[in-house]
Amino acid sequence: MKTKSTLILTLLLLSTTLSQLQAGEYYALCEGNFSSANSSLWSFDESFSTVSGPLIWDANTNPLGDVGQSLTLNGHTLYVVMNNSHTIRIIDLENGPTHIGDIDLSGDPNDAYDGASPRFMAIQASHDR
Repeated sequence: MKTKSTLILTLLLLSTTLSQLQAGEYYALCEGNFSSANSSLWSFDESFSTVSGPLIWDANTNPLGDVGQSLTLNGHTLYVVMNNSHTIRIIDLENGPTHIGDIDLSGDPNDAYDGASPRFMAIQASHDR
């Protein structure tokens, strides 16, 4: 039987997107299953000696969402793109991961963003946009 850390490492290598906050501090998004709100966010150090997660969400009472697609890091803010949930979760990492809001792309049927199913995002550094 695999140990917990071996199983987590296997999942991270097979089904994650990694983002680095500072040297030695990493975050991984596990996709979860389509039509199940079981995506999960994990953190670990570069030696995998400390693995924490799932962070912020609990699959039973407060799920992250359905189909974790990608992570985008901007400063101390991590954006978690949830494809089938049509949401971008916003996480402040400065003093430990804290959920500070969402960008809801489910819209309404008359909205161009209705059911947008985002995949990736990029940050435009210009203040003009």
